[in-house]
Amino acid sequence: LGNSVVDLREAVDIDPAFATAWGALGRLCLAAGDLESGLDYLEKARLAARVQREAGRALPAAEELEIHRNLAWTLRDLARWDDGLAAVAAGRELAADDQELLLIEGLLLAGAGRTTEAMSIAVRLEPLRYRQFDFTYFGFKYQESSYANNWIRAQAYLADGDLATAYELLGEIDLYAYRGRLP
Repeated sequence: LGNSVVDLREAVDIDPAFATAWGALGRLCLAAGDLESGLDYLEKARLAARVQREAGRALPAAEELEIHRNLAWTLRDLARWDDGLAAVAAGRELAADDQELLLIEGLLLAGAGRTTEAMSIAVRLEPLRYRQFDFTYFGFKYQESSYANNWIRAQAYLADGDLATAYELLGEIDLYAYRGRLP
């Protein structure tokens, strides 16, 4: 991790418009628990991606979208609701129907105390799909879950101070068979 950070910093010193390196720096810092540095690097990645797009050298859409997702998740973790919603809006300009951004938006609205808007997203959000790994399907079959919808609703109730309903919606997460695949 340390060597990667040093090498990536060297890369962005050489080319400050290297959005991929800024994004990787952000992800590494987030993985190490340094949210503030991760946020700073992701902001630089977002700006560098915009500069590259304006110069006609756009990043692959999935890579730029991932920068916006990571930025929005980080802002949510830091309880910067309005900034997070702005990051979601910028990401949705790239992919209006992105389900992960919609999930983050719902969680940000819930955290901000905007319960009605959060509940509206929870109702509209498609069920979370994950691969079913067992001795029958070996990951070739997808399973659907209302976990993401319930997560938004639980956060909205939590922000309103209704702990019992929030707990009722999610239950014991340790008992979820697929908890390792949940955000």
